[in-house]
Amino acid sequence: AFAAAALLGGLGAFAACGETGEGTSSGGSDGTSGAPGSQSAGEYAVEFVVRGLIVATERCASPDDLPDVPVPELPGYAGEWGAPAIAGDRIRVEAVSTPVGYTVTFVADGKVVAERTYTVEDREIDLPEVPERAGYTGSWAHFELTAGDRTVEAVYAVVMRRLSLDADKGASDLSGAGFCDVGAAAEVSCSVFAGYDFLGWYEGETLVSGERTFSYTMPDREVTLEARTRVSEEMRNFRFTSSAAGCTISGVVDATVKEISVPAYASVKDGAFAGCDSLESLTLPSMESEDFLGRYFGAENYVFNDEDIPQSLKSVEITGGEEVAEYAFYVCRSLERIAVAESVKKISEAAFVRCTALKEVVLPKTLEEIGGRLFAGCTSLTEISLPAGITEYPRGVFSECSSLRKIALPNGTKGIGERMFYGCSSLAEVTIPGSVETIGADAFNGCASLQKIEIPEGVKELAARTFLDCSSLQSISLPKGLTKIEWEVFCRCASLGEIVLPDGLAELGEFAFQACTNLKSVTLPQGLLSVEPGTFELCSALQHIEIPASVNRIGQRAFELCFSLESITLPDRVTEIDSFAFADGRALCSVDFPDGLRAIDNSAFIRCLALESIVLPDGVTEIGASAFENCISLKSAVLGNSLETLGNSAFEGCVLLKEIAMPDSPVRIWDSAFAYCSRLSSVSLGSGIKEIGDRVFLGCSSLKSIAIPESVEK
Repeated sequence: AFAAAALLGGLGAFAACGETGEGTSSGGSDGTSGAPGSQSAGEYAVEFVVRGLIVATERCASPDDLPDVPVPELPGYAGEWGAPAIAGDRIRVEAVSTPVGYTVTFVADGKVVAERTYTVEDREIDLPEVPERAGYTGSWAHFELTAGDRTVEAVYAVVMRRLSLDADKGASDLSGAGFCDVGAAAEVSCSVFAGYDFLGWYEGETLVSGERTFSYTMPDREVTLEARTRVSEEMRNFRFTSSAAGCTISGVVDATVKEISVPAYASVKDGAFAGCDSLESLTLPSMESEDFLGRYFGAENYVFNDEDIPQSLKSVEITGGEEVAEYAFYVCRSLERIAVAESVKKISEAAFVRCTALKEVVLPKTLEEIGGRLFAGCTSLTEISLPAGITEYPRGVFSECSSLRKIALPNGTKGIGERMFYGCSSLAEVTIPGSVETIGADAFNGCASLQKIEIPEGVKELAARTFLDCSSLQSISLPKGLTKIEWEVFCRCASLGEIVLPDGLAELGEFAFQACTNLKSVTLPQGLLSVEPGTFELCSALQHIEIPASVNRIGQRAFELCFSLESITLPDRVTEIDSFAFADGRALCSVDFPDGLRAIDNSAFIRCLALESIVLPDGVTEIGASAFENCISLKSAVLGNSLETLGNSAFEGCVLLKEIAMPDSPVRIWDSAFAYCSRLSSVSLGSGIKEIGDRVFLGCSSLKSIAIPESVEK
């Protein structure tokens, strides 16, 4: 059909040319039609015909001299004029058309596969096979058998195959399944549950990849890949449930196991290790929040730790977390070793309190904060290394660690808390860095083995009872900037032989050196305002003390029972000597009373057995009850001119006192003031005496007479 249409279209122009073309006649000179038979004699009418269609008409004089008319072109054909057919004066010339041969070249992937020839008259040709390409289906591009050589390319379409994924119980979250182009890369992945090891992706029994995520090239077949796992070695003795996020241990397969190590990704249910009565070592990923060791063995509260934890358990290691909970190991009496992970920054209060068998503690270098009473009562702990990150030590961290022998606080430490080493009776060596600024009350109370200690310059105050009962303490270096020593700081430091108090010390607390029975000499610094009650009480070896001029008061029992003190010079600012201030000073034979003295309180010098004489300044107005009672060596007493009150038994039992002269001031002499002064033979009562009490001269067997002045009212 295509060829015929082309032929007819190509001949139309020639048909028109044949009817009216140049060199032809359309009619006679007389206007008649130029039909056949009208030509001139000896001429031929020539018709050129192509496939039955007259394409041109010409005239010629002879059949041998035909006009030169081109053969019309027909697509797909080669044409020429055939032999003329003569009928009378008409000649018919038919075109002879021969189909042209063309070539089709078949090409695949740039290579010639085959060539085929055809003509426009062919309806079909023999197509060659399309070369195979893996993962593709191939066909030849569409073409038509029209005129002209042509090249036909192979067209390939990708083949798609199904990729299926499966997994055993240890894997999930499979990704990558579906239809895939053959030869294409599919991203295959899975998640593996905590507690399982990934074995690989398998097709049947063939290992395809050992990676959880990998690129799989799709073959030209349907494929099923299976993710296979197995229980991790560290989880094989546990009963547990698991997910990709973590797993929870609920029990132990073999309860006779001696060692349990819980991986970091696992949590443990309460009571999971109950019945593990042979357990010796336990490793836990953390002990945070309200966690406590006993709960793993069925305890409902940390107070039951010791009841439920197997007594065979000796070692616990914490491998992670940032904090150890308070009371985590409360009273775990069997534990001998505890190691804490480097990730831990805080260990809370009383975490290891009363772990009485604990001998070794490994603390992380990352530790920044610890709670109070952390190791209180760990009586087997002998030494410990402290990390540099801790700057403040709270109350009672090592209290009653009775076996702790030595400790070095790291540089950077700022504060030593109250009772930090309270009752550490074996502690013999302590290193305090220069960075320390505060030392809390009772910090070293009861450190009976401590022999020497140096307090850094940054410390301004020593809190109450800091070194109470440090019975072996022989030497202590105090900082120059120390301004305050509170009560009982060195009380009962029985081995302390001497101490240098810094010049800036302004306050020395009550009983500060009480019962320092080896203390021989003390120089109190200028600026001190008072000697507080009991400061040197029972310092039985004290022979010499210098009291500065700044002191204005001697407190109760300040020097009571100082058996070796022979003399004392009181500064002029002292106005009052409190009760029992020098009581039982057996060796005290000389007291230099200041001019500013106004009162001597009850029993201030009672039983000062070596005191032979006293001269009180005129400003003294009151001598308290028993002030000089039983001063059995007292021979002379000058009472001054301003006395107003002489207390009960003030000089009772002063058996060597021979005479007494009372001033003319309005004195009231209270009961038994001179009772049993057996050698008293002379008494001069001043003219201003108002009252004489009961038994004032009871037992004064040497007294023969006494003159009662008229001023006496009672």
